[in-house]
Amino acid sequence: MLQTLHLSSRRVCLSPKGLRGLTTTKGPVLGNDEVGLNKYSKTITEPPSQGASQAMLHATGLNSSQLKLPQIGICSVWFEGNPCNMHLLELSEHVKAGVKDAGLIGYRFNTVGVSDGISMGTDGMSYSLPSRDIIADSIETTMGAHWYDGLVAIPGCDKNMPGCLIAMGRLNRPAIMRFNHTALVCSTAFLKPNDKRSFNMRVQDPAHVAYLLDQGLLHGDCLTVTGKSLAENMVDIPSLPSPNPIIYPVESPLKATGHLQILYGNLAPEGSVAKITGKEGLRFAGQAKVYDSEEDMMAGLARKEIHRGHVIVIRYEGPKGGPGMPEMLKPTSAIMGAGLGGDVALITDGRFSGGSHGFIIGHITPEAQVGGPIGLVRDGDGIVIDTVARSLHLEVSDEELRRRKAAFVPRPYRVKRGALYRYVQNVSSASTGCVTDE
Repeated sequence: MLQTLHLSSRRVCLSPKGLRGLTTTKGPVLGNDEVGLNKYSKTITEPPSQGASQAMLHATGLNSSQLKLPQIGICSVWFEGNPCNMHLLELSEHVKAGVKDAGLIGYRFNTVGVSDGISMGTDGMSYSLPSRDIIADSIETTMGAHWYDGLVAIPGCDKNMPGCLIAMGRLNRPAIMRFNHTALVCSTAFLKPNDKRSFNMRVQDPAHVAYLLDQGLLHGDCLTVTGKSLAENMVDIPSLPSPNPIIYPVESPLKATGHLQILYGNLAPEGSVAKITGKEGLRFAGQAKVYDSEEDMMAGLARKEIHRGHVIVIRYEGPKGGPGMPEMLKPTSAIMGAGLGGDVALITDGRFSGGSHGFIIGHITPEAQVGGPIGLVRDGDGIVIDTVARSLHLEVSDEELRRRKAAFVPRPYRVKRGALYRYVQNVSSASTGCVTDE
């Protein structure tokens, strides 16, 4: 059943001053039956049998009349050890003030975070991707246990944002994600997590949105946090000027394809992600030079084992093998520093940093740890990368691959307990998003 959150036509102010200006009608509305905005919190605030719950809420400072008000969870991914997150606790104070101004009750809580920039190149990077799921789990846990009626999530960078979005999808309650200091907004105005139009984003430069709407590339009927549709919000907003020396029009793009391409083949039956700008060339054929970790590859480069024409293979860096599919920047930086940037390619079942460049293919699935073909590659095998045909091919016969597969024994997991071990036990393939709740 389609659920909609009814907001007034007044624009929600999402400046650092919080949510001042937010007003509501009686919604949300479920079919033809009106339900109060305290749809969830009333589970513990209204029944006489929940006297203990109400006593605890009174102890937080609520009086009897305030118990009837909708309760909003305000989650900031605050921690002091990262410049992207260190200010979020203060920002959450402004959000709470805005929630109060709107006649609602705001309760702040926190979750964990990881700085990719700080943990990069160390074993600490194994915690980055798993932190996305920990963030989602902790938001879901607090929201679910305390029956909050809505959520305002305030992430910093890296895996903060997808963690908040995953939680929003699971909860299926009114939610706003307010990212850092920018004007990026995401709201579950349509509360159907499996509906691709559930989430709507508002960016700092509305001219870009207006242009995308003009081109038919956005769903203009998507309801937004203002209570209006995306198209209604853009009615008085001019599109990008034409001609435009910076943003090329869709009919004459800078190049025919984007730099991210999905490659398939006998080396990546479930797919892989190629980051190819075109300046590296569109095809690379060479001989495999295999390493079972990022660290082994770096040591091999220092020993001058890597030469022109090699396709460097870094494996056991996937979601299970890494563990956590750690993001890599060192290998590509070192290759460039060694003067081999135009002479070698690099493929891996791990991830690359956004700062990586060169002829690089990541996210190869299935990963080596589960017996994917990348785990069967040997030094000297021929590998062909063709970005025009979008293929990643290991030049080994099917019969030989079957023999290698039969003899394959995966490496033991690198972790045996704790958060990373639980992650390894539950995480799915990178081809399905490395999720843990399927």
